[in-house]
Amino acid sequence: MGYGLIYNILTLTQKAMENGYARNQENQADRIGISNMIVHGYDPREAPRSWKVNAIENGDLPTNIFWSDHDSKTERRSFLWLTIHNTYPGLDFSAMKKDSEEFQRLAGLVQEKYPTKKKNKKG
Repeated sequence: MGYGLIYNILTLTQKAMENGYARNQENQADRIGISNMIVHGYDPREAPRSWKVNAIENGDLPTNIFWSDHDSKTERRSFLWLTIHNTYPGLDFSAMKKDSEEFQRLAGLVQEKYPTKKKNKKG
């Protein structure tokens, strides 16, 4: 019986380590995404704003240290804001693109392929 308990503890520890590593990789991907946005002239503040909209539309669950392989939407949003603030403190946002015609075209294609449910508005 003691070996089974030890096995379960080691399995939980291994899963926590694997999922923590996956979350670190997601953070690295987010940092690279922010960098690419800036290099191509896009406003990086739109990335954390998209996580806020996603959390409002789809809900958000807290990160479980053992089972979550991604941070919560709120944590990812906070991470992105901190990355922008700490890594690019002197960035001039005034000349950066957001909501361009190209973005609207691509957003329309995504909307056609994955239409969202219309919300009932009572009133």
